[in-house]
Amino acid sequence: MKKIFLAALTIAICLLSFQAQAATKNSPTKKASSQPAVQLDAIAAVVNNDIITQEELSRQVGIVKQQLKQRNTPLPSDKSLRNQVLNNLIDVKLQLQIADRVGIQVDDLQVNQAISRIAQQNKMTVTQLKQRVEKQGLSYAEFRKQIRNELMVEQVQHQELQKSIVITPEEINHFIKSKRTQLENQTEYNLRDILIALPSTPTPAQVEAAQKQAKEVLAKIRKGSNFQTMAVSVSGGQQALKGGDLGWRTLAELPSIFAGKVATMKKDQVVGPIRAANGFHILKLVGTRMMHAKVDLGKDKKLREEVTQYLYNQKYQQALENWLQQLRANAFVKIEN
Repeated sequence: MKKIFLAALTIAICLLSFQAQAATKNSPTKKASSQPAVQLDAIAAVVNNDIITQEELSRQVGIVKQQLKQRNTPLPSDKSLRNQVLNNLIDVKLQLQIADRVGIQVDDLQVNQAISRIAQQNKMTVTQLKQRVEKQGLSYAEFRKQIRNELMVEQVQHQELQKSIVITPEEINHFIKSKRTQLENQTEYNLRDILIALPSTPTPAQVEAAQKQAKEVLAKIRKGSNFQTMAVSVSGGQQALKGGDLGWRTLAELPSIFAGKVATMKKDQVVGPIRAANGFHILKLVGTRMMHAKVDLGKDKKLREEVTQYLYNQKYQQALENWLQQLRANAFVKIEN
């Protein structure tokens, strides 16, 4: 299980360089030096007292397209992709506004350390990483700014969420006891997920509309539409721009409403819609593999630490999705046509 946690962390850190291309605040001084004024038709969205420009959005869409091509993910329509990227940028912008309001700062040393980790995890030197970034059309200064923004977003999320997440010894004991067979003879499942999201307190009309959309998406997939493309296009999940890729997970690492379905699925099978607290899910099983490990379920300190981390991550992810929905609901957001 530790391997799974470390892999997830590696993926998260590696993606730092690409997830906040246009999320920084627009400096009045910089605007004045680059153009006389921001025209109305150059605004993609207004986020409270800040903006996301069409230029920023287009730049980020270009980077995401490049990422998807590198992962061999077929591209959705330009409109769908722009909407997905714009929603991500709005979420980042809202979190950066909180960081500014509460005085969260990231110094050069922290940025350097993060860049060094990214380079190491990609088996290259910092110089080689810099060259790759510039080859992809992004200046190194802008790359550093993205890393700084991502680190600030992490701090905001931690500050807002960690105090509300508690893992008790009883939860750890129950998890270990109930998952003994899976922990010793684990099957890992490589899954993709499409989420048709619901607000935290949806109306019956919203539930009905989301369920209808989920059924329509499922029907398109079963008629031959590419799952990854549909995920990029319509999913409200955190992994949407990765084609809905959830990575390798054991049944114990899945929500119980998923585990029962996944355990009986065959390779390339698609199931859904599955109703969850955050919306309707459509799952695809990409593949399976067996993992074997003998563990001392009662006294293995390392195992208990890993289970604690897993339970924390599971609660954290759900809390993050709920918090982002609430943050968006309480903000002034206007998307320009």
